[in-house]
Amino acid sequence: MNRHLLPALLFLFFAACKKNIAPQEPAFAGKNWQLVALQSAKEEKILPDDYGFNMHFEGSRIKGKGACNYLTLFYQWRFADSIYLFPGESTLIGCDSQRLAWDKLYAEAMVKVRAFNMPDSNRLELLCSNGDKIIYKKGVQDTLPGR
Repeated sequence: MNRHLLPALLFLFFAACKKNIAPQEPAFAGKNWQLVALQSAKEEKILPDDYGFNMHFEGSRIKGKGACNYLTLFYQWRFADSIYLFPGESTLIGCDSQRLAWDKLYAEAMVKVRAFNMPDSNRLELLCSNGDKIIYKKGVQDTLPGR
C-alpha cells in the first residue's frame, strides 16, 4: 500500500502546482478596452476623443473598432505576460485621411505585440517587440455595434 501512496501524493502535488501557475485566461479577457494612446520612444500619440477605438477579447480572438474600420485579430496567450497577436480580417471602409492614418498605425502596432502589462484592473498596456506601447483604459460598455 505504501508504494502506491507516494505516486498518488506526487500526482496531487504536481496537479495542484500546475493549476496555480497561471489562470485559465488572462485578466484582460472578457472586458472592453478603449485605446488611449500609442507610445513609442520618440513620441506619444494621444487618440482624439471622437475616434472611438476599442477592443474586446473573446476566446482566442480580439474584436475591435478603429477610427473607420472594424478589426479582428487572433491572439495566443502563452504564459504570465507573454502574448502574441496575429493578423485577422478588417473592413475597408473609406474615411478622412487622418482617421485612416490612425487605423493604419493601430493595425501595424497590434501585430508587433509580444507582451502585456496591467498596472491595475483599469489599464492595459500591450508591449510591442520594438519597445512601443499600446495603452488602453477599461471600457464602460461594449461599443462594437453589430459585432
